[in-house]
Parts: sequence; C-alpha cells; structure tokens
Amino acid sequence: MKTKIFFMLCLLLGIGLTRLSAQNGQNGTNGSYSEHFISNFIIPVYCDGVQVDLLNSPLDWHHIGHYHKGVWLWCYVQLSGEAVSTSGSGEIFTVKLIGKQDNNIQLNGDWLYVSYLHVNLQGSMGHHYIATFIMDYTGAVEVIKAVCK
Repeated sequence: MKTKIFFMLCLLLGIGLTRLSAQNGQNGTNGSYSEHFISNFIIPVYCDGVQVDLLNSPLDWHHIGHYHKGVWLWCYVQLSGEAVSTSGSGEIFTVKLIGKQDNNIQLNGDWLYVSYLHVNLQGSMGHHYIATFIMDYTGAVEVIKAVCK
C-alpha cells in the first residue's frame, strides 16, 4: 500500500511540476514552456554535401520554448519516430533529431529564426545517415557535416 501511495504521489507531483514549469511567468511574458505533440516533419538527407533523399512522416515532438519580455527567444526540440523515403525505395528510417532554434534575426519588425539541427537516420535497408545542419526561416539549408554509411 505504501508503494502505491508513493508512486501516486510521484505521479501527481510530476504532473503538478510540469504544469507549473510550463507557465510563462508574470503576465505571460517571461519564462519557459514545454509541450509534446505529433506533427509532420520533412527531413532532407545529405551525403557528402549533396541531398540524396527526402523523408516525410509524422514524428513525436518534445518542444521547450522560452519567452523574455513577450518576445519568443529560443526553443529546443527532440523528434523521434519513423519516416518514409520519398525517393520511391520504400525504405523506412528510424529518426532521432535534436535541435535548437534561435529567434535572433529581425526583418521589418518580425523576428525570424535559425535552426541548428543534428539528425541520426537508421534505414530498414541498411542506410545510415548522420548529419548536422543549419536551416533558416526561408528553408535554406547549410550542411555542416554529413556522414553516410
């Protein structure tokens, strides 16, 4: 009985702390928030600096963002799941992606973002891609490093 009560207390405490940490602070202008959802994501696949495939699939997202004085400054994301090659091969990839997005560019009064991403893709037909790249608000991608196995 004590074990059940202990686990129930941990569960309720965890839920309470999660909700508390998700608050944006005074007047909703400062602080961090956390959310979890499933959404489509398109992943470009690079080998030796050249795009060789494009993966598309709904992935599981964990997202933590931060505001300061009403301005959204940054977020961290972790994506996982399975994605399918759009090349027609039918290969299914296990996806692990982590990233940070900074809103550090302002153009005509709008804050724009730059994302720094690291992705590990393990294919069902033996392909394995590991890449680090930068993506900006226009969708332009700069490959920092790509390893193909």
